[in-house]
Formats: sequence, structure tokens, C-alpha cells
Amino acid sequence: MAHKKEKDPSVEDAPRPYWIPESVKFYDLPTGLQSAIIGVVNPLYKDLVLSAENGLEKATGLTVVWLLWLEILDQIQLGRELTSPRSMLDPTDERRDLIARHLRLVGAKVNASRLLLRLNEFRVRWRDAVGLRGDWPEPADEPGNEPTDGPADPPTDGPTNVPANEPADLEGE
Repeated sequence: MAHKKEKDPSVEDAPRPYWIPESVKFYDLPTGLQSAIIGVVNPLYKDLVLSAENGLEKATGLTVVWLLWLEILDQIQLGRELTSPRSMLDPTDERRDLIARHLRLVGAKVNASRLLLRLNEFRVRWRDAVGLRGDWPEPADEPGNEPTDGPADPPTDGPTNVPANEPADLEGE
């Protein structure tokens, strides 16, 4: 009797990265790839892309997840190359090329990840510097956020009947 695969509702509801075609069905993928998608790709996609605070972070997060995806596919392919003790000890040119490609992918992923960390550090420092704890301030082109040349109500430093932006007659003429 054939074993029916049980469908995980969390997988069914998970967002699909745009590079995975709709024609690809999750339960038709190898179990190792399914595990990597559930355990690594989906959580990272949610954290780095869907939860990103701005477009640059989303784009960079998407790059990290894409490179991770390629890295996982390479790892599966490299694993298939190691089918016997002899193949583990006798590397082929094809395997050397796969390993070199894999290491380039890992390096690119590390660089993109560093950029994400730097963007996050910048955002946190900028918020701390201006005393913000929530989202970035609204853009200046939003109604009510027009740039000003100075404070809306400048303080008065002289007689109370003289506006602060006009010189006061201090000699009592």
C-alpha cells in the first residue's frame, strides 16, 4: 500500500518566493529540499523579505534568500555526487567545479548579509540619533510634512508685544 503524504497547513499557507513557478508542487520535491524549504527558506523569506521595513532591505533580503536557495540546490547536487566511499575520496573535475561555484555563492550570500546588517545598524543609529523608536518618518511630500525653514512658533526673547522675527526697539523710542 502506498504511503500518502500528509499536507502541512503551514506549508500550504507559506508565501511562495517569486522565482518558484506555480507549476512546481511542494510535495513533488525531494524530501531533503522540502525540509530545507520549511526549516530555512520560508523563515528567512518571512524575516528578510516580508518583514523588511523598506525597499532596499526587501531587495537585499530577497538576494540573500535567492542565494540561499541556490546554495541548497548545490548542496543537494554535491550530495548526489558522493554516492560511494570511492567517490568521496576521488574528486572529479565536475565536483571541483560544483564546489567552486558553491563557495562563490556562499561568499555572495555573506556579502549581501553584511549589507543587510549594515542597513539595520544604520536604521537603528539614525532612529536613536533623532529619538525615534517606531517606523521611519513619513516622506516630506505627505500632507502635513512639508519642510519648514525653522520652528513653527519661534520663541520670543524680548518684549511680549513684539514678534520674535522682528527686531525689538530696546531703546524705548
